[in-house]
Amino acid sequence: MLLSKGAHCFLLHAHLPWFRDQQALNDYGIWWFYECLAESYLPLTNVFSGISNNQYELKFILSCSAPLLSMLSSQEICDGFERYLKSRIKLAKSEAIRNYYSKHEKAVCEHYQKYYSNILDNWYELNGDLISEWRKLSRKGHVEIIATSVSHSILPFLLDESQHLNNHIRLGQDAIQRCFGIRPKGFWLPECAWDLQLENHLIANGVEWVVLEPEPGIHKDFRQSHFATDSGLNVVLRHQDGARLIWDSQRGYPADSIYRDFHRDIGFECDHSYLSSFTPGQRTPEYTGIKLTSIDGNTYKPNFATERVKEHASDFFHKSNSWLGFQGDSDKDPFNVFAFDAELFGHWWFEGPEFLRSLNKLFTKNGMVNQSAPKWMTPTQFFQSQ
Repeated sequence: MLLSKGAHCFLLHAHLPWFRDQQALNDYGIWWFYECLAESYLPLTNVFSGISNNQYELKFILSCSAPLLSMLSSQEICDGFERYLKSRIKLAKSEAIRNYYSKHEKAVCEHYQKYYSNILDNWYELNGDLISEWRKLSRKGHVEIIATSVSHSILPFLLDESQHLNNHIRLGQDAIQRCFGIRPKGFWLPECAWDLQLENHLIANGVEWVVLEPEPGIHKDFRQSHFATDSGLNVVLRHQDGARLIWDSQRGYPADSIYRDFHRDIGFECDHSYLSSFTPGQRTPEYTGIKLTSIDGNTYKPNFATERVKEHASDFFHKSNSWLGFQGDSDKDPFNVFAFDAELFGHWWFEGPEFLRSLNKLFTKNGMVNQSAPKWMTPTQFFQSQ
């Protein structure tokens, strides 16, 4: 089969609100951050690192908000994460004992005990410094780091105050430069909110490309996968079919009944007197990260979920081949960006990082790039190749 010269890329937008103040440190906010760190940011980093170390093929864009980077840079918050992981390990061990006579429930609890132990080991290996690891991956070319507005503000709402608008763009870029030593070429627009008047502000701040939803009002070439505006701003349009396969709450892969049910957490099912020794300072009922139920209401079976992940990765792999064959009436090479919140992979969809790992293996053969499969490139790599 002769494949197009086009390429794919995943964009993961990593953002959480600011939880640095003392009240948040003692409230649910910081626990939410720790959940995302344990379930999304660290597992995703393992996926990135595995790809980089084994010459695998997937390429990622990682959009990082300034509040998230500030929390990842806080020694106080990072010290708390170590305590959080140790408390999850103790809780999982206690749950395995409590469910000793329930074979499947006990197995899930033992799975969590191993899971959080591995995450803690990984945290130690990185010396609690996720930003440095992302910096290394960026330099290797497997992850392109980009900025977003400094406080995740919706930029069209700021058009009446140009200086304020430019500050939100520039300070978001400054946060990336401070942490990664680069001036990002791409920019993630929160909620993909767009107005034609934003173009000049973005270009004036050195932005070379953005990602938008393919809607008729944005440009005459909205049916193509990418285009350049008259002022020279490159625009990549979010791939809708790829997004629906993962994002759709009813028919997307994460809705499969065999996967873990995010909402069925033991924090809502066990007595506070029992949980309080494992979750000091945490209100109850709240999420603990220990979830024993799959979406279908049965006991969660990690091994079954892993097999289903492979099926979904295979489905995405085969469909991605056909997506490169259509670019409307254009003779441009298609470029498909699959854009999602980073927290979807792991935090909301617990099996998400394993999906990406399984998908990546399909694009390789014996640890080398599969030449018969579509290419993966970051936007900057793609536009430089044109």
